[in-house]
Amino acid sequence: MGRRQQRILAGVVAGAAVLAACGASILTADGGGSVGENEWSLEGVSLDGQHLVVSTLFGGVASGCSRFEGWEVNESEDSVEISVRLWRLSAPSDCTDEGVVELLQVDLDRPLDDRELVGCGVDDCRGTVVDGGNLFVGHVVASGDAVAVADESGLDAYGPSGELLTEDAGAIPGEMLAIGDGMVVGNDRNGAAIAIDLLAGEEIWRTTGWIAAANVGVVYVCRGQDSDGLTAVDAATGADRWETALPCESLVVHDDLLTIVGHDPNVDGGHRVTVVDAASGELVAESELFDGIDDRVTGLDGAIAVGLKTITSGPQANLIVLGSDGTELAREADGLGVPLGEAGGVVILGSYDRLAGYDIAEASELWTQNIDAFSSVSVDNGSVWRLDRADGVVSRLDARTGGVLWSTSIGATTSFDATGDGDTAYILTTQAVIAVDNATGSLRWSAHRPYEAAN
Repeated sequence: MGRRQQRILAGVVAGAAVLAACGASILTADGGGSVGENEWSLEGVSLDGQHLVVSTLFGGVASGCSRFEGWEVNESEDSVEISVRLWRLSAPSDCTDEGVVELLQVDLDRPLDDRELVGCGVDDCRGTVVDGGNLFVGHVVASGDAVAVADESGLDAYGPSGELLTEDAGAIPGEMLAIGDGMVVGNDRNGAAIAIDLLAGEEIWRTTGWIAAANVGVVYVCRGQDSDGLTAVDAATGADRWETALPCESLVVHDDLLTIVGHDPNVDGGHRVTVVDAASGELVAESELFDGIDDRVTGLDGAIAVGLKTITSGPQANLIVLGSDGTELAREADGLGVPLGEAGGVVILGSYDRLAGYDIAEASELWTQNIDAFSSVSVDNGSVWRLDRADGVVSRLDARTGGVLWSTSIGATTSFDATGDGDTAYILTTQAVIAVDNATGSLRWSAHRPYEAAN
C-alpha cells in the first residue's frame, strides 16, 4: 500500500465540566506554573454526526515545562464546547518541544448537525479537520472472510457484514500483511513478528525480525540492526527457511526471485541492487545503482514490482526500471516521487505536493495532481483511493487518467487508509471502518470505531 503516515502514540482523558471560553485565561497556579487553555484540532466526525475525536498538541514534558491536565466538554442545544487544560511553567528555560499529542473521543447525545463547535482557538473549528493530522488511523487489511484493523490500541477483526469478530487479538500498531485465509502478520510493540488467526483471535506464531514483505507461504523479515539480516520464514509455522546477512529494505518479491534496492554508503549514488533466489536465499546477481542526483546518496526511497520488473524512485531521484535479474532497463530523469503502488501497469508515485501516474510500458507520465500524496492517497491491490478532507469524501481514481471513478461520503477525517479485496473496498477513518462496492462506491456496511488509547 501507499501508506506514509506518521505514528503517534497518544492517551485520552475525558472531563465533565465546561470552561468559560477558548483563550489563554489563567485558571490555577502550581509550583511556578499555571493552568490555562490550549488549542485543539478536530480529527474526525462520524458519518452520522454522533461521534467526534479531537486532539491537542504541546511539548516540554521531558523537561517539566508543561503537562496535560484534562479535557472538559459541554453539550447544549446550540453548541458543543470543548476545552483542554494545560499546565505550563511560568518562566520556562531549556524547554524542548516533543510534539506530545492528547486525544479525546466525544460521544454526543445527538448528532452534531449544524451546532457550533466552540473552543478550538480559531474562527472555524470544523475547518481544523482540513489542517489537522495528529491522529494516526492505523492500517486496514482484508484476509479471506475477515477485515483487520490495527492501530496503537491493538488489533480488531470484522466479519463480512461488519460484525466485530475479535478485539485486541494482538498488539500490532503498524502495517499488517495478509498471509492466508483469515490470517495476517505484523510486528508487535516489542518488535517481534507475529501471525494472527483473525477468526479465532489467536496468535499462531511469533519470531524475531521486522516484517519486510510476504508472498504465498512465506514471510520475509529483517533481523539486523541496520535494515539487514534478510530471512525467509514459513507463513504457516514461523520456522526459518533460510537466513542471510543481506539488506532487506525496499524488498520486491518476484515469485522465484527477490530484488533488493538497498542503501550502500560505499556506492556512488548510495545504492546497490541485490537479486537472490527466493527458495534458498542464495545470491543471483548484484550491481551498483546510481540514483541520478549529484551529491545525493539517499535519493531512492522505495521500490515496487510491476510484473517481473522492479521500479524504484524518489522525490529527488530518477525513476529507474530494473529487470528481474536487476539489470537496468530504463531511466526517467524526473522521478516524480516515491512509488506507492501499481494499478493496471501504471505506477502511482507520490510526494508531499504531487501525485502522478506513470505508464511503464510506454515510459511516459500519464497525469499529475497537486496534492499531498503521503497523507491523502492509498494504493492497494490495483486500486487508487484519494481523500478529500474538506468534503469528507474518498474517491477511487482511474489509474490511467487520474479521473474520479466514484466518490463516497465517509464523514470528516484527517487521515485514512484503504484496501481492496475482490469487488469490495474497505476504508478506515478516525471514526469508522467502511465497506463499499469498489466498482460503484455504494455503501455496503459501516462499523463505528471509536478512538481508544493505547494500552
